[in-house]
Amino acid sequence: MSHPSGQLADMVQGIWSVSLSASQNHHQSIEKTLFADGGSGIVFMLDGDAQVDGIRLPHGVIMLPVNTRADRLLMRPGAVLAGIRFQPAMGYRLLARHYHQLTRLDEKDDQQWSLYSLHTALQHGSNNQQRIDHLYHWANQHCLLSQPEDSVEQLLLLINNDSLLTELQNHIALSQRQLERLFKTRLGMTAKNYQRIIRIRQAIAAIKAEPGRSLADIALSSGFSDQAHMTREFKAIARVTPGKLSS
Repeated sequence: MSHPSGQLADMVQGIWSVSLSASQNHHQSIEKTLFADGGSGIVFMLDGDAQVDGIRLPHGVIMLPVNTRADRLLMRPGAVLAGIRFQPAMGYRLLARHYHQLTRLDEKDDQQWSLYSLHTALQHGSNNQQRIDHLYHWANQHCLLSQPEDSVEQLLLLINNDSLLTELQNHIALSQRQLERLFKTRLGMTAKNYQRIIRIRQAIAAIKAEPGRSLADIALSSGFSDQAHMTREFKAIARVTPGKLSS
């Protein structure tokens, strides 16, 4: 995965491409856990077979829902896919809607973003780097024309710093009901749910960075009331226990 920098990073958190060899010497499927990040994205299924939580990805352009709990991606030999991952709220900013499930975009609905033209270019790419270059070209053409509003940037910055929704009113001239509606519309989830995801991501990063650190200590530093609280949240959102990640 390539992580954009500069202005593009305000809209896009990752651009990626993966291909799994179908040769006789490489015939093993790969399974990965995609932890919740509150963002959405677009996948270009180019060849072979891949599944998300048991749902087979059809060939074409696939619009992803907002990621509120971990998904399991299974790629079989011969799979070729690429994609773009938006920052939280920025998929809505660009596309003006949320998708509530994996949705193959119909070509007749692709009038504004030229995603099927990009799909064709990706199919002609001979390797992952060429496909990533095509994705960057598209992102620079389209995403930079749709910069986030100040209110959304402020909301995300404050909520990432673990501010409570009631405290956000001191920074933004909106009522609590307006803030809740703005979060729900732009992020596709409540502010409280987004904060839960942020805490889980902080805990996962700490577990991976400091494998010898106690889970109880990580729980408290990540904003959980105790280790048991963190474990419950991991099961609900990460779909794995902290102990399994640390082992």
